[in-house]
Amino acid sequence: NIKMEVARMKKNILVLCIMIFLFFSNINAFNEIDIIEFNNIPNTFKIEVQEVSGDKIIRAISSSSYIKGVVSGEMDYGWNDEAYKAQAVASRTWALHKILNPAQAKHKEAGKPYFCAEECCQKFTYLYKNKPINWDNPPIVYQARATAAAQTNSQVIKGNFNTKQGIIDAMFYAHSGDKGAEYYIIDSEKSIATTYYHPYLRKTITPEPNQKGAGGHSVGMSQWGAQYLANNFGYNYEEILKHYYGLV
Repeated sequence: NIKMEVARMKKNILVLCIMIFLFFSNINAFNEIDIIEFNNIPNTFKIEVQEVSGDKIIRAISSSSYIKGVVSGEMDYGWNDEAYKAQAVASRTWALHKILNPAQAKHKEAGKPYFCAEECCQKFTYLYKNKPINWDNPPIVYQARATAAAQTNSQVIKGNFNTKQGIIDAMFYAHSGDKGAEYYIIDSEKSIATTYYHPYLRKTITPEPNQKGAGGHSVGMSQWGAQYLANNFGYNYEEILKHYYGLV
């Protein structure tokens, strides 16, 4: 139909823009990254959550529930399912990377990583109407996000890099702020605020609507960009992830 044809044409234009950008930036190729099923994801992650009482407690949350809660905390209601899936895979990859590389984790207990439920790590939705959420049967407001996360199962991003088992540090951010244009280039290599050098976090083109103020560190995947690619260009979640993590 006409809508699908328009989306296809937009995708082709975006790909052409990327090719032109690569040519003039002396960037030679795409990273070879894959979206794979990873069989050794821990059954649980340790998450510091805030209870109704206000106390913060570290709890063991199933890895499946954690990713559903993160997608629900990180992304808005009513977004495209493919953007949700991209977030689920990125968040699962980020968490696994920290488990495999504990020296890079921000929080540790007895030398082992745990995650907070805030933007310091990944925003995790724990309570709804003052009760812990059962992510096997979440409230209707979170069902689309939880379902999309579950559909990615145990998928993570793997590449040919000097990281444990090839699992990348899949960083992400909200948006690139009020740059005054709908398309602009994010140089993740210069923006990255870490002592660890990641060759897959490099310059990329992120299409997204203009936003007021700052929306994060501009490293890795833009969440608003993921939504924009899914809604306006018909990208599926694998294409979104390869767009943001697949440039060298």
